[in-house]
Amino acid sequence: MENFARVCPERRFVAFPPDIKTSVALRDRMNAAGFSCIHIDGGTPKEERRELMREFRAGEVQGLTSVNIAIEGLDVPDVSAVVFMRPTKSERIWVQAAGRGLRSSEGKSDCVILDHAGTLMQFGPAEDFVPPALHSNEGKKTTGKDAKKREKKIIICERELEDGLPCGAALIGTHICPECGHVHHFEAIPDHAVVIPGQLEELTAEGRRQHAYQLEEKRRWYAELLGYCANRGKSPGQAFYLYQEKFGEKPGGWQKSSKPMQPSAEVLGFVKARNIAYARRMEAQKVKHAAD
Repeated sequence: MENFARVCPERRFVAFPPDIKTSVALRDRMNAAGFSCIHIDGGTPKEERRELMREFRAGEVQGLTSVNIAIEGLDVPDVSAVVFMRPTKSERIWVQAAGRGLRSSEGKSDCVILDHAGTLMQFGPAEDFVPPALHSNEGKKTTGKDAKKREKKIIICERELEDGLPCGAALIGTHICPECGHVHHFEAIPDHAVVIPGQLEELTAEGRRQHAYQLEEKRRWYAELLGYCANRGKSPGQAFYLYQEKFGEKPGGWQKSSKPMQPSAEVLGFVKARNIAYARRMEAQKVKHAAD
């Protein structure tokens, strides 16, 4: 709410929190601060949901916060801000959510995306997304890794019995041993999001920060670019050019003493966005040459 009030308080918005508890809390904070906001989730009764959506579409309220309801299909063209709060490993969800604010509308020239989940650094800008070919098999085949994820986790009961040996019974989809009756306690999944105070910083479409980097940050970037190149069998010289492209300058005299580091999501996001932009330029050149 504080970042929204600072960056784009006048815009109509859609927010995507990670869970219902956070969504309700955001709605309440928005309303308390003077921004009219509604909340909808899968448990909202149909009649109530229909009325709330009517109010939002008609512009009677400024914002909508939703869990697994408005990511796809919502078409409210004058929405010009998206508050993305849910971590995800799905680039499709990221692009679909950002798309709720990218509908064209009279008098609308842009969209502000407040990324509270680090998704931009993970996938790059939503506008750089390249969809798979219409008739490709991408996403249709189930790999062994995907199938393994869907398997129910099997836990072996290790409770010590009277004879000193472990029970050894298999628990599938239950926490109570079917043989000895021992109740296994597992770490509970939190029912709310972890909130870290902080101020969002503006990023360009290329994913570059709009603040002056300190020397220590630049050295970290160079070390992580070296790690990226090492992981992919590229020469260290490639890190030099990537660094120069990022900061518009050559590394300093500290370059020779830098050691490769595991690249962060921030660095990987920059490289991915840069590679996508390069691929698009190459494709455009091919089309131009073919036309010529």
